Amino acid sequence: MIVAAPGNRVQGFLAAGHVCAVMGYEEYYDFAAKHRVPIVCHGFEPVDLLHGLLMLATRLEAGRCGRR
Repeated sequence: MIVAAPGNRVQGFLAAGHVCAVMGYEEYYDFAAKHRVPIVCHGFEPVDLLHGLLMLATRLEAGRCGRR
């Protein structure tokens, strides 16, 4: 059972790099701006995942959610 906590909210998204390579990442800009959350595209190798998490944490700390 999943219990929703009213104080919790998604603070950022990791977008799959292979999907972005096919469809592009431009569609994420409006979503990120509307919901005020950063989105980072990344690969699936362990180092790519860690780099994506680092980029996401950096954006969250800086309060950035749009383009660089």
